[in-house]
Amino acid sequence: MVSRLSFDVDLPLEVDDEYWETEDPQKAFQQPPGKPAKVAAFNSYLKLTKIAAYAMRKLVCFPYICGSLFLMYIDFVVCA
Repeated sequence: MVSRLSFDVDLPLEVDDEYWETEDPQKAFQQPPGKPAKVAAFNSYLKLTKIAAYAMRKLVCFPYICGSLFLMYIDFVVCA
């Protein structure tokens, strides 16, 4: 099974393609202030799926992974 811990990559830079290479090397790979990058929504989506995956790992319990004592604890917590 592949998990997010299997990969060590950063999120894509939030810079539109037209700002990758400019005449001024100091301004290369810099998004102008006040103009959100198109890839910003994709990065936000990736962050949200990371949160959802964490929640699913904590909330969903498969019978072959969890013992019966843990399942009774979950029933107690859910009912309380």
